Amino acid sequence: MKRYSLMSAALIATTLMATQLPMRAQTMDSTASAQTTKHSKKHVKEHKETAAEIQLREMKETLKAQQDQIDALKSQVSTKSSDVTAAQQTAADAQTQAAAAAASAAQAQAAATAAASKADAVSSSVSSLQSTTTDLTNTTNTVVTSQKKLEGEIEEPATLRFKGVNLTPGGFAAFEGVWRQHSV
Repeated sequence: MKRYSLMSAALIATTLMATQLPMRAQTMDSTASAQTTKHSKKHVKEHKETAAEIQLREMKETLKAQQDQIDALKSQVSTKSSDVTAAQQTAADAQTQAAAAAASAAQAQAAATAAASKADAVSSSVSSLQSTTTDLTNTTNTVVTSQKKLEGEIEEPATLRFKGVNLTPGGFAAFEGVWRQHSV
């Protein structure tokens, strides 16, 4: 047991001396007079960092790097947030435009339906007018034909009417006075 306690005591003493040396050096530098300024500058230049100071400096550098990363990530989150807001605004605008386009399409469909019904009505009216025109043309042709026939009969009658009797001039002609042979 004595051996163990001696070794631990030596280890504790060494550790205490190692930690006290840098503190003494710092206190000596701060309390030094003007005459030892050259010596203290030389001592500062020659001062080597201890393992604890190196570890502390590295931890500070790591902490600063992590803080820089956090700041960069905050900046990215802010940028992404503004991008999301802009995308949401764009989507809302697109939905508004789609609704307006749908309303416009509905109005166009209604106008097209109305125009189609008017076109059907006009088409049926045109068909009716065409059939009426065809009937009138046929009637006119019949009247003209009948009129020409009547005019021809009035100017050159083929028969003479007299008290209900029709007499046809020319009538029957017989050639009985012509001699002929049996073979002819």
